[in-house]
Amino acid sequence: MSRPDRPLRLLAYTDTAMIGGAERSLATLLTELDGLHRTVVSVDPEVSAWFSAQCPDVHVELVAPIAGKRDLRPIREHLSTFRRLRPDVAHINLQWL
Repeated sequence: MSRPDRPLRLLAYTDTAMIGGAERSLATLLTELDGLHRTVVSVDPEVSAWFSAQCPDVHVELVAPIAGKRDLRPIREHLSTFRRLRPDVAHINLQWL
């Protein structure tokens, strides 16, 4: 398998509204993955700001949270963002209730 002529694109998604162990672990992982184009997609402004502060070389995007399977506007926003970013690898952290 040949490598692309560009850095691999990693999309890390989190749907939490608080900073916990998973987010701290993700921030550590992202700071160690030099050589990749890294983007965090978050649904919470404070979580987005935290990732921006912890991982200054990582691009952070904010999308609206999805309230349920019929909440079409945020679902479309998520899909549009993922398509635009065109990640090679996606890492997804979902909150557990």
